[in-house]
Amino acid sequence: MPEPFSLDDKYVKREGRVAMTGIQALVRLPLDQARLDRAAGHRIGTFITGYQGSPLGEYDKQLGRAARHLAEHDVIWQPGLNEEVAATALYGAQLLEHFPHERFDGVVSIWYGKSPGVDRTGDAFRHANFLGTGRMGAAVALAGDDIACKSSTIPGDSTISFYDLAFPVLYPGNPEEVLSLGLHAIAMSRYSGLWSALKIVTNVADGGAIVTLAPPAAPIVPHFEIDGRAFRKQQDHRLLPPFSVEMERQIVYERTAAALAYAKVNRLDRITLSTPEDRVGLVAAGKTYYDLMHALDLLGLGEEELHRAGIRIYKLGLIAPLEEEGLRAFAAGLSELVVVEDKRGFIETQVREALYNLSARPKVFGKRDGHGDILFAAHGELSADGIAVALADFLAERLRWPALRDRAAPLRVVDSREYGELMARTPYFCSGCPHNTSTKLPEGSEQAGGGIGCHAMATWMDRGIAWLPQMGGEGACWMGLAPFTEKEHVFQNVGDGTFAHSASKSFEACVAAKVNITFRILYNAAVAMTGGQEVVGLGTPSKLARQLAIQGARKVVVITQEFDAYPHGELGQRIEVRPREDYDDVMRELRDIPGVTVIIFDQQCAAEKRRERKRGTQEAPRKRVYINESVCEGCGDCATQSNCLSVVPVNTPLGRKTKIHQGSCNLDYSCLKGDCPSFMTVRWGDETEPKVRGADHPLPENPPEPALPDLTRPYKTMLIGIGGTGVVTVDALLVTAALLDGREALHLDQTGLSQKGGAVLSNLVVADRPIRHGPKIAAGEADAVLAFDLLAAAAPDNLRRFSAERTQLVGNTARTSTAQLVMDPAARYPSLEDLQKRLAPYTRAAESHWIDAEAACETLFGNSATSNVFLLGVAYQRGCVPLRAASIERAIEANGVAIEDNQKAFRWGRVAVADPEAFAAVENPPEPSPQAAAKARLERFAPHRRRVFDELLASSPEGLEEVLAARLCELLLFQGEKLARRYMRFVVQTAQVETAQGGGRSGIAEAVARGHYKLLAIKDEYEVARLWLQDPLFEEVAAAYEGPIRRKIHLHPPLLRRLGSRKKLVLGEWVTGLFRVLYALRRVRGTPLDIFGFTKHRRMERSLAPWYESLVRDALAHLNPGNHGLLRDLASLPEMIRGYEEIKERNVAHAREEAERLLDKLRTPTEIAGSPE
Repeated sequence: MPEPFSLDDKYVKREGRVAMTGIQALVRLPLDQARLDRAAGHRIGTFITGYQGSPLGEYDKQLGRAARHLAEHDVIWQPGLNEEVAATALYGAQLLEHFPHERFDGVVSIWYGKSPGVDRTGDAFRHANFLGTGRMGAAVALAGDDIACKSSTIPGDSTISFYDLAFPVLYPGNPEEVLSLGLHAIAMSRYSGLWSALKIVTNVADGGAIVTLAPPAAPIVPHFEIDGRAFRKQQDHRLLPPFSVEMERQIVYERTAAALAYAKVNRLDRITLSTPEDRVGLVAAGKTYYDLMHALDLLGLGEEELHRAGIRIYKLGLIAPLEEEGLRAFAAGLSELVVVEDKRGFIETQVREALYNLSARPKVFGKRDGHGDILFAAHGELSADGIAVALADFLAERLRWPALRDRAAPLRVVDSREYGELMARTPYFCSGCPHNTSTKLPEGSEQAGGGIGCHAMATWMDRGIAWLPQMGGEGACWMGLAPFTEKEHVFQNVGDGTFAHSASKSFEACVAAKVNITFRILYNAAVAMTGGQEVVGLGTPSKLARQLAIQGARKVVVITQEFDAYPHGELGQRIEVRPREDYDDVMRELRDIPGVTVIIFDQQCAAEKRRERKRGTQEAPRKRVYINESVCEGCGDCATQSNCLSVVPVNTPLGRKTKIHQGSCNLDYSCLKGDCPSFMTVRWGDETEPKVRGADHPLPENPPEPALPDLTRPYKTMLIGIGGTGVVTVDALLVTAALLDGREALHLDQTGLSQKGGAVLSNLVVADRPIRHGPKIAAGEADAVLAFDLLAAAAPDNLRRFSAERTQLVGNTARTSTAQLVMDPAARYPSLEDLQKRLAPYTRAAESHWIDAEAACETLFGNSATSNVFLLGVAYQRGCVPLRAASIERAIEANGVAIEDNQKAFRWGRVAVADPEAFAAVENPPEPSPQAAAKARLERFAPHRRRVFDELLASSPEGLEEVLAARLCELLLFQGEKLARRYMRFVVQTAQVETAQGGGRSGIAEAVARGHYKLLAIKDEYEVARLWLQDPLFEEVAAAYEGPIRRKIHLHPPLLRRLGSRKKLVLGEWVTGLFRVLYALRRVRGTPLDIFGFTKHRRMERSLAPWYESLVRDALAHLNPGNHGLLRDLASLPEMIRGYEEIKERNVAHAREEAERLLDKLRTPTEIAGSPE
């Protein structure tokens, strides 16, 4: 019978093994302290407040989830308006003994924030520290240091700031130390009267481990005397001279000394390896200590070899101020001492100061070696492999051990690799994100101010972001710039959370300065960047609008999708409410008003909206958008208008088109602004529901168990995918399975901005014994890679961790669109072959396994939500997961989310490997060949054209049958046999010239086959009507719903466009009757009876095919092997000509300009040009 297990064990268990992250350890910390205090007979309350920010962005969310446990232990959590207010509230909690307090003997104050919050809270901290802690009170600051700048504007390190404030700083390196050093931080503060600080870096906050719990021991209270009297802390709230000067004296000479006495007696610093003959000492703390131990492992330096080499190791728990007596004992007898630390050499400076006056002292190195060269960088983040390379060189010289350099050689080889260019998976706004629209600028405004929050990603979206100040500085930059520039006005983006936090003061300053600026307050009702927390202190948009008008805004306009929900006419004279469709007009109006104006862009955060819909707390609209791929030109205007990642490119037999990815679509509908007649919306009532499941396929019997990986050494797995798709969840499942299996495990989720569609990496280390290093996988160490997204897996920082001798890869071949693909119609996703070639040199390529996990889950379950768990099943059956299947399934059950589907997905993944035939039986049948599909289409709509089709296709140049089949079919349906023969004749002629003069190269004829078709099959009114009638979208959409639906087509007819209409017509299904009439009239196309053919645009379209034919024929006359690539580029120019009306006209102009450029190159005989073959 398995032992009972709950995910709450990490908070309620007193002894035994649990899995927890660094953040979860911080949540447990006040619970353990309360248990200690109650056991000692004290009733102590805990007050936690602060402001969220990575790497502590999840802390308050986890506190909220643990609310029941907190309440049981008298722990109160109150989210802070900002860091400074929060610190002041905690200052107040330490005044309890001056007020009635029968229920509590004292308060433990816990502040949290990231390192910029430490900086801005300095004065509040200093006042609080001068005051000191109450008799039974304590105060601890949790500082999140993003030292690698993973999700911050600048790297952060709070240590020196805390040292200046006289806060003792403790530095844990894993969740277990978060608990132990956290309790010491509280006890130290309670004893000394100082606030203390816990330095929590990203790898500790986001990392996790299986922790063996034991009842915490009560801390040792030192017998510490000052001038012959026992130390006793004092508190004085009279922070005015001369009392403040006295408190300063106590901090410098008494409280700090008491804190150091506490550190000494409780052995916060300790020697972890030593012999009397040691010559070299290594000093490190926290995360960097475990990186150091990892580096020694990479160099093959185990405990015995370190002893023989004379290397002593000192692990600091308290990094500021240093406890000097223990340090001196460690340094005794050493000739040299090396401090390994991130950022500036602050510990190194303290070490040098502590040892300088000794008669026998070691040389101290850290940031620089003995030659004055850089040893450990003072910027960015140190890594285990970087430390290993640096130490190998340093120790080889000091210990006269040249062979040690050879041990670092494999790491140097990895660092010398050249990976080449590849499309990047850049973080981006979520599908349906309000910022897709709200951060746009009107024509004539080229620059805007950025700020802190998701909207800062507009910086790499060509939206004119001119500055990116600290949180709360939004708008203030313009005050200093405006008097000296000819520019008269700017827009300033600011998130609603930032505005409530501190940017409201910048708004008031701009009003006072009388500058011309429009604040765009992006009201999303959530602090989306750190997990979607509720904004503290923010009123409704209506209340905010009134407040801003009172404070001096010349005009305030609320932009909203919920226009009818607002109390129009009740907001005040200078306040308006306008629909989102008016946004561009509003921006133009406000920039012309002198002074400070405001737009409140009221639209809920897309991520939060999606979460609420999944939880059932918000009803999803019963309306979806579809794109008719036949009508679509793939011009990208719908992506330009919506900036949405759910508007994705799709490759079809007729080239690149666009579709809506229904699984990720957030129902924002801004894509409907795309200037294109290909959009259809579907609505349904209560009696109808979308079909959400695939066929109910019976699951075969459990496959045989694979041989599991050997755990004589730690087994290291990289899980790589896209943020928000469940990569971190799979990692958590595996850690839970390791716990259930009785294994040891470390893990680290490297996310950064991954939650916004960027890449995410989870590191997982599993072993059968304690692991002495950190969780981050170093260069060449990956045993297995679960590539949920191949593009993310192929990023250079991931490839450097792969090894051709060691790494086995299981890859999901599904393509997920990137920001570049959405925004650039010319961009192309790397082919599967290209991705496999990029990965092969760095993996055991012959053992790699490739499968389309998303397609499999779409077939099995009707959606791709379980695709990552499916791939986990594949990896398990391939022998890449060192855990039992039963434990993995039990972990899925404990997680409590879609249990049945996830367990089935895991099993089906195993089946896909163990029984390919059984799996193939449930896969979708293969797509018909282009030739077969074209024949079936003609058989349905024009069977009398089959003979001509077969005749023309039979004359295809070799290798072009698949390209030509669909295009011949469409031309026959478009206008008939004459046009199809013209097309085929030109392609055949081109192929003949290429064969004769191209030197054996190919590509020009294929480019002509694609390009000539585009220019012949003009999508005029007749053709759009035909494509709507003959495309299968109507039928496919009907089959996707259970019950009646209402379909509407969105059109912007050229005639209405020329009459000045800016809005599309939304037409019901009756429009198909009009389409039939138009299709029947297609025979008048190009004749005097063609009422649509007299426009300038249609005349331009008809001129393109003759222009192109002449262009290609003239170029082919100059074809030779040296300019083949240039001619292929020339023949491919029609690929640029996409879109309708004005969009197409702009693209035609670009294509003609490019044609002239290429012709100039062709006429220059000394220049061999063209894109690579």
